[in-house]
This record gives sequence, structure tokens and C-alpha cells, in this order.
Amino acid sequence: MIRALKTYKGGKQLRLSIAGAGPMMSSLKEQSASMDNIRFLGKISRDEVLKLMEDSDIFVMPSRNETFGMVYLEAVAKKNAVIATKNTGVWGIFEEDREMLYCEDYDSFESMLHKLIDDDAMRKEMSEKAYQRAFRDYNWEAIAQRYKDIYDGMI
Repeated sequence: MIRALKTYKGGKQLRLSIAGAGPMMSSLKEQSASMDNIRFLGKISRDEVLKLMEDSDIFVMPSRNETFGMVYLEAVAKKNAVIATKNTGVWGIFEEDREMLYCEDYDSFESMLHKLIDDDAMRKEMSEKAYQRAFRDYNWEAIAQRYKDIYDGMI
């Protein structure tokens, strides 16, 4: 992510907030030593995470091995455009290139991120479509109905 910010050549002022802690933290801080637009927040509360998402436009979690992860739905609920990793997490749940972007490697991630940053209309349209999908298909009533349909099909 830090490297993708360094290579961005567009005209937007960028700010990256990194929440969490872990073994990569010292390496990330080294990579960003000369950059004043990156904030390391450390471990923050759930409420602080949701506030951070509310104040953001783009959420990225290009993990190599990611499970479904509620964090994707939380980002969508806060109307963030999302970049995830293909074949992990929510891949196949949200429509590729319409509702979410899915990177395969660093180059595709960097390209997608730069496009989302520069293309306001695309970013807003994707975030709105993902938001609508999440509230249509992933609310408790819809989930309960799916379970009921499965149960009814078994008897």
C-alpha cells in the first residue's frame, strides 16, 4: 500500500491510515519514513474503526489468505469503494468491477488503487452499488429467509 502511494502521480492529496498492529509494523514504518501523509493508529476500538471508515473513501485489504471477513461489509456499509484479493474473502460475493475490485498481484492492486483515487464517478458508483447489494442480500431478514428456504427444502 505504501509503495502504491509513493508511485501515485495524480493530482489528489492522499492520506493513508493504517489501523492494527503486527509483525509487519516496523517494516511499514520504515517504508513510510519520509512520508507525512501516513498515520499509524495501532490497535483501535471497533467504534474507532467504524469512524475511520466513515471518514474514508477507499478501503483496501489485499490479503493473501483472507476469510469472508465482516470488515468488508463494514467498509461497504460506510460507502467505501473496496479493493480485495481475488479468490479470497468476499470474492464471488460482490460483482467484480461493478461493486468491488479484486486484485491478483501487486501490479493489479496498484493500477486499481490509482484508478479509484482518480475516478471519482467510478468510486462513488461502485461504493453505492456494493452498499445496495449488502443491504439487500446481507441483512438479517434475507439471511433468515435463506436458512428457512434450506430448511424447507430438506423436509
